[in-house]
Amino acid sequence: MSDSSELDLMGEFSRYTAPLVLRRLAKKGPGANEAEAEQYSAAVLFVDIIGYSAIAESFALRDYDGVEELAEQLNSNLGLLIRIITEHGGEVTKFAGDALVALWPIPQTISRVGSAARQKLSEMVLRATQCALTIQREGSILSWTDNGDPILRIGIAAGDVYAVHLGGVLGRWEFLLSGDPMVMMSQAKDQAGPGEVVLDPTAWSLVSDFCSATTGRGKFATVQRVKEALTTLGTVQFDKPAAALEKVKGYIPAAITTRIESGLGDWLSEIRDLTILFVKLPDYGTSIAHPYATTIPEAQAVMRAMQSALYKFEGSINKFNVDDKGITLTNAANASAGSGLANR
Repeated sequence: MSDSSELDLMGEFSRYTAPLVLRRLAKKGPGANEAEAEQYSAAVLFVDIIGYSAIAESFALRDYDGVEELAEQLNSNLGLLIRIITEHGGEVTKFAGDALVALWPIPQTISRVGSAARQKLSEMVLRATQCALTIQREGSILSWTDNGDPILRIGIAAGDVYAVHLGGVLGRWEFLLSGDPMVMMSQAKDQAGPGEVVLDPTAWSLVSDFCSATTGRGKFATVQRVKEALTTLGTVQFDKPAAALEKVKGYIPAAITTRIESGLGDWLSEIRDLTILFVKLPDYGTSIAHPYATTIPEAQAVMRAMQSALYKFEGSINKFNVDDKGITLTNAANASAGSGLANR
């Protein structure tokens, strides 16, 4: 493969990979092949699209035409949310079914303790809040043709977040965000009504002097406005991994990478007969914390066991998420799959 072709593929694959993953691979290169957890102090934002499942089902009833139209609508609507988040300096990190998670990490060059860290984290929470209010304002233009418009609820939390990399079976890696803020952002979202932005107590304590809000049960705050808006940052730039194409592919389902490599990236929407396995892992993600010496090996053993079993029976891990359902893993198996592990 020529250098230019590899760079083109890297650019395509980077669109499907979280910035935290790309930064790690850029720093470690091809040697990033061990289970690991990186700790960040960050603001996290959880956008929940209410009514998405019903909308998706209405499109699916129209067979192939409906699937293509749903993909077009998703690209348009989620593209709007992604644009707003990146303009405010955030990083879209996970899609969790009908929701997305974005992160505003403070630079790792700043200590996570002390006044400088608190001041920077306050800024990150304020940027996330300003972003959320913009989403709620501009999100009203989201369109799903005649199928009804979605309603958004947003929760924001702040604190120590762990970016966890697990797996490695057959070169496949799973990326998970864990830590208390991932739980609190979901609780904040649950307290938000349609069109509202709710901050958890920690996030609110960092920006209470800069926002107008009403506080409710558990000191969660529903924010109405930011008193003095910050200048938007524009899209955050980061180094793309050099000489680590295979490592980036390890974080993306093979169904996507093979199509991109074949020049069929525009044909990712399709109808398949699948068997779905939904696994809930109580306390799995929130237990991954310091000391890593004990928690990472345990989490890694669980992930490798699940990967080995799923790949043996031609399954593919579709989602590995922290969301309002807790820690969950979704596996899909193609009903018409041939032998081997093509679906991983």
